[in-house]
Amino acid sequence: MTQYLDPSSSSNVFIGQNDVPLEDEEDEGVSPIQLVLQFLHERGYTRALEEMEREAGETFAEGNLKMGSMLMSIIADYEDSKNATRFAQMNLSKMKVDNFGKQGNGIYPGRFMSSLKSIHSHNVLAVRCCPAPVSFSSPLPLGSIIASASTDKTIKISNFETEEVLCTLKPADAPVLALDFNPVHPHLLLGGAMDSSHFVFDISRNGGEGLLVAKFKQHNKYVVRAKWHPDGVRFATGSYDRSVCIYRQTAEHPPAYELVHSFTYEGTVEGLVFTPDGDSLIVSVRGDNYLHYIDMNTYEEDKANMNQNGDDHVSFTALDLCVFPSGQYVLVCTDSSRLIMLRVKEAGVKAPDCAEHVRTFYGCSNDEYSQPRCQVSPSGQYVFATSQDNAVYVWDVATQKVVEKLAGHTAIVRDINYHPQRDILASCSFDKTIRLHGV
Repeated sequence: MTQYLDPSSSSNVFIGQNDVPLEDEEDEGVSPIQLVLQFLHERGYTRALEEMEREAGETFAEGNLKMGSMLMSIIADYEDSKNATRFAQMNLSKMKVDNFGKQGNGIYPGRFMSSLKSIHSHNVLAVRCCPAPVSFSSPLPLGSIIASASTDKTIKISNFETEEVLCTLKPADAPVLALDFNPVHPHLLLGGAMDSSHFVFDISRNGGEGLLVAKFKQHNKYVVRAKWHPDGVRFATGSYDRSVCIYRQTAEHPPAYELVHSFTYEGTVEGLVFTPDGDSLIVSVRGDNYLHYIDMNTYEEDKANMNQNGDDHVSFTALDLCVFPSGQYVLVCTDSSRLIMLRVKEAGVKAPDCAEHVRTFYGCSNDEYSQPRCQVSPSGQYVFATSQDNAVYVWDVATQKVVEKLAGHTAIVRDINYHPQRDILASCSFDKTIRLHGV
């Protein structure tokens, strides 16, 4: 079984402990043996680690390694750029620019809170936490509403504090794959389904029973992504029909929407996310080494190469995207068991010829048949991703190290969502449950 840092152990260089800027330390170089020992330690190869320590006459010294997964980072960089020394130098100057010199503050959802087992009797496909209270027949505590979709074709709106199902929605003739609460009008729930439909539900109407206010069939295959724009007026959907559709609101009472633009790609749409300022929509496509940027003011499109050396070789697919709260970086969850942190292209500025890889995170297990999901903490200090071993992994951004493995699900974790107002991470699974972790 893989071993990870123990928060209760004073021997660990853990989040919140030994919180010294890394850039102030002298870079004395790293022993190749230590890199291999770190690799064995991170993957839980305990006997191999002990045998190598004995034979090499060198003990694994985790505190001397400033970053996690250093060996894998060097190998990946060699494959991408044929220059293995580029990452081995550890480029601490970039850490100063990006203010990642310190470890995180230790505040992230790593403590198990509860498992919601009675909400669904079928596999759970999507989960979203409501950003504000919504009025039903009885007042609810702030931020206690959660929406979840299941293979039984329903959406359940529930109070996760009490596990009470407040209403059941059935907006489509097929399972719903994507959900998103409106950031400005949180009673409006956006979704996309396997029957190619996408819809907007007002969950506060009809005495809490919900009202379908808009439904569309612009796509002709699975709608796998549905995202509100930060202005709460526009939204975007992505489909396996290789297209992205953008809508805007035309009336408020009742809400009405119209299609304003659509984009077509060579592969199926996998990732879709707006930048926090709303200036750009970032799209990732299967079998494509580019991130596609749509200017939300002009609807012009540009693309940024994710390869460090600027070539068009496709070595991975970006299966999910999450932009950091600062808007400066985008987290790319791939099908090659790694997450890449890239600098976001500025709106109105031509994309560079090659990507700037700010961080790379290893530890989870995902391949081309997986559907991983990722999230970033509000502080921007921690990132989260699902893994095919039924767990959610947590990394410290500054060190790239895995600081927590959130286990407990007994089947594939299908979706995760960080609560917009509370330090709570919700995860849903094919084991028919929703699990909550807090600080």
